[in-house]
Amino acid sequence: MKSKFNDKAQQPKKEKNTKDIPAQKQERQYVPEDLSHGELLERIDMYGKVGEEPQEHYFANEKDKQDYLEKLKTINENETKALLNYTLGNQVGLVQDSPDVVKEIFQRRKQELINEKRKISKERYRDSNSPIIDFEKASRKDHDMDR
Repeated sequence: MKSKFNDKAQQPKKEKNTKDIPAQKQERQYVPEDLSHGELLERIDMYGKVGEEPQEHYFANEKDKQDYLEKLKTINENETKALLNYTLGNQVGLVQDSPDVVKEIFQRRKQELINEKRKISKERYRDSNSPIIDFEKASRKDHDMDR
């Protein structure tokens, strides 16, 4: 029986049985998901209520929450003014980007504000509520009781 390949050059080459070599491990940096307005307020409340002594951070968290709400109100007012100016500019005949660009800019500002407040309240929570600190407090109590 004749081979369908006349010479060796036409024959398909057998691939070596090699496995893919994994690329070097890249450091993965945790990027938190973007929270909504309601989720941020819930998170701030949670950080104020959880812990051995929740009243420590309650007032600071409430101050952060009020500051966030004031800044959010300012951003919303500015967004309304910007959209109004955009509409007036279109009526006069000014060539501008679409209103979606204006909305996107303000949405990004709101998300940056949310991320900033989340980071601040989370750091405050972690400063006093961590397993290491809890362990140190418990070991001090045990050590004091032994004396």
